[in-house]
Amino acid sequence: MDRSHTHGTPSSLTLVEAEALKNLCFAEQIVALRNALGDSAELYLVGGTIRDALIGRPTHDFDLSTNLTPEEVQHALEKVGIRVIETGLHHGTVTALVHDTPVEITTYRRPNPENLPLFSETIEEDLSGRDFTVNALACSCQDGHLLDPYGGVQDIRDRIIRGVGDPEQRFTEDPLRIMRMIRFGDAQGWGVHETTRDAAKRTGDLLRKVSVERIREELCKSLLAPYPSRAIRAMRDLDILRLVLPELMPCIGVEQNEYHTEDVFDHTMSVLDRCPPEDLPLRVAALFHDTGKPATISVGEDGRRHFYLHEVVSTELCQSGMRRLKFSNEMIAKVSSIVRFHMRPIECGPSGVRRLMRDLGEDFDAWRSFKFADKTPIMGDDEFHRRMTTFEEMVSAERERLAGSPLDVLAVNGHDIISLGVPSGRGVGRVLSYLTDMITEDPSLNDKEVLMSLAEKFIAMRGHENE
Repeated sequence: MDRSHTHGTPSSLTLVEAEALKNLCFAEQIVALRNALGDSAELYLVGGTIRDALIGRPTHDFDLSTNLTPEEVQHALEKVGIRVIETGLHHGTVTALVHDTPVEITTYRRPNPENLPLFSETIEEDLSGRDFTVNALACSCQDGHLLDPYGGVQDIRDRIIRGVGDPEQRFTEDPLRIMRMIRFGDAQGWGVHETTRDAAKRTGDLLRKVSVERIREELCKSLLAPYPSRAIRAMRDLDILRLVLPELMPCIGVEQNEYHTEDVFDHTMSVLDRCPPEDLPLRVAALFHDTGKPATISVGEDGRRHFYLHEVVSTELCQSGMRRLKFSNEMIAKVSSIVRFHMRPIECGPSGVRRLMRDLGEDFDAWRSFKFADKTPIMGDDEFHRRMTTFEEMVSAERERLAGSPLDVLAVNGHDIISLGVPSGRGVGRVLSYLTDMITEDPSLNDKEVLMSLAEKFIAMRGHENE
C-alpha cells in the first residue's frame, strides 16, 4: 500500500532519535519561547528541524508551529522583551530573535490551491498540507510527543522522498516543491518515490509561475548539496531543465574530441561534481563554462572537432543566464571571469602567470581551483598535480618577486603619454595598455625612461590610431 495516501502509524523511535528530539525540546531558545507563550498555547517543532535531528545533522534553525495567531504570538513575545521581526507576518509567520538565534513561529495553516496563509485550528491539518512525509513531522514542545501521520520517520530511514497525500495536489499548491523534491532527494543521494516523481513530471510546467528568485535559491541549495550533478540530471529527466537552465539544453549529446570521453553535458556534470564543496561560484561556473561549445563547433579537414573561442560565447551565456536568474552583479562578475579564462593553460611560463594574475585579479585563486575540476579526463590526477606543482612554483616565485615592488603599477602615467603628443582620450589608453603588456612579458622594462622610449616607437608606428 502507498503510505502517501494513508495516515501511517508512527514508527517507534530509537534511543538516539528520541534523545535528539528531547535535546531540541529543551534547547534554551525553545524553553524561552514556551515560557513566553504560556502553557495554554500549543507549540510544536516541525518540518526540517525534526527531519535533520532524526538524520543526525546539526540543527541550526528552529521552525515552530502554533495555534496562536501571529498577532497573539507577537504580543506575548514583546510582553516579555523578546524581539520580533515582522517581515513574515503577512504569511502568518513571526520571527523571534531568542539568544541571538532567529526562530520562525508559524500559525497552523490549512492546505489550499492558492497556497495562501489560511489558518487552521489543528496541527494535524497543518501537517496534511506539508510537501513531503519527511517534513510532515511535529514534536510537541510541551511533552516531546512526536506526530508522524504519514510515515515520515520510516521514509527518513529509507532515505526516500514521498509526497504527502496526493503529490500532484501538493505540487500544484506550490510548484517550487518540485525543486525542493530534487534538493531533498536527488541532490542528497536519496530516492524519490515513483508516484511523487511522476506527479512532478506532470506538473513541471507550473514552475513558470514561480518567481525566478525562489527558483534560484533552490537551485543554489542543490548545487551545494553532496550530489549536485544528480540534481541537474533530475531536472533534465523531469523536463524542467529547459525552464531552469535553458543554456544547458544544447549541450546534451554534443560529442567532443579525443581529449574528452564524455559529451559536453556529461563533462559539465563531471566538472560540477569535482568542484570544491560549499563553493557556489565555482559550481555555477561549472554549469556555464562550456555552454558556448554547441554554437562554436567546427570540423577540420582531418575530421577533428574544434570549439574555437567557445569560452567567449560561454561567458556571454553565463552573464545572460545569471542575470535572468537575478544573481548579484558581484557574483556574475566573479563567475563570468572564471568562465572567460578557463581555457588558459597552466603550462604558460612566468609571463603567462603574470598575465593570469593580471587578468583574473582577486579571482585568480578561484580559477586555480577550477582548473583541477575542469582537467581533461584523459589526464590522470597524478599527472595533473605534477603539472600544477610546476605552475604553483611559478606563482610563488612571481608573488615573492612582487613583494615590496608594485610592478603592476606602470612607471609612466597618462600625463606622460600626453606629453608625447597623444591627445587625451582612447589613444592614451591604447598606449598604456601596450606598455602594460610589455612589462607583463618582461617586468625589467618597468622603468620610466625605457617605457617612454617604447611609447614613442609605438606612437610612431600606429600614430593614426592614437588620435
